[in-house]
Amino acid sequence: MDHHPKTTFHTVSQFVPTNTNSFVRNSIYRNESPVDQGTALIDFTFKHDVSCLAGDRLLSGGPANVDLESDLLESFPASTTTWTVRINKNGTTDSFSAVALCANQ
Repeated sequence: MDHHPKTTFHTVSQFVPTNTNSFVRNSIYRNESPVDQGTALIDFTFKHDVSCLAGDRLLSGGPANVDLESDLLESFPASTTTWTVRINKNGTTDSFSAVALCANQ
């Protein structure tokens, strides 16, 4: 006699009432801050913030265009709509940017 419960597997189509190929299509976009020096902070590091459009939700983010001589110190969601990147340029004139991946709401 088998006393193990049966496992039921479901597919996305059982939960999503639309075509699964278009479930997220065209609802995710990328915003990037300007590629420049960033905002100088009191500790001699620099940061960039980038936000989603009003009413949309931040999914992820990160740094872009950072020189090899610079150190990435932080990369984090500052809120549900904004991503922040902070670097130490180590005396260089690094121009960099921050990227946010956002979902249309």
